[in-house]
Amino acid sequence: MVARIAYAHNFMGESAEPEVREAEWLAEQPEEGVAEDITEEELQKKEEEKQKIAEAETEESTTISKRKGYRLFLCGTNFLKSDQLVARFSWDGQITKNTSCIYKNPGMLAAAIPDMGAEVPEGEHLLTVEVSLNGQQFSAQNIQFLYKSVDPNLTEEELKKMDEEDAKGAKKPAGKKK
Repeated sequence: MVARIAYAHNFMGESAEPEVREAEWLAEQPEEGVAEDITEEELQKKEEEKQKIAEAETEESTTISKRKGYRLFLCGTNFLKSDQLVARFSWDGQITKNTSCIYKNPGMLAAAIPDMGAEVPEGEHLLTVEVSLNGQQFSAQNIQFLYKSVDPNLTEEELKKMDEEDAKGAKKPAGKKK
């Protein structure tokens, strides 16, 4: 069951060692365990911190758009390791694209946003993501994120420049109110 989406920022952009980054992207990731000697108060604080991070990641995925090729994590529960893990990305109930998932652990899968094609108009759109463990039966949580459909004729260099400009714009402080 998919509960939310988080962008995989650590697995994007240039790296001194892209092979290492790629190996980490494909590797399983252990679930975060709970220390045996943790107090109830510490456990509650840790859970609250995890909830704040989850809320921030969810807000980011619905307010900051990402284009084809960007990597994301599908967070949820009861994911099973399978060769048939598939994420289905849908726009407006009309355009659907499937992509394979990478099993990270029982609470996380990874996938790259597919090219939704020229049928999706340029601009920002909410896409729905569902997951299948067998390639046939999909979840129905209707988890959404903000997708940026771009001109298919843009080169990879032009797309990177666009991403950099978008990142700069997202970091600018809001203007002062008068």
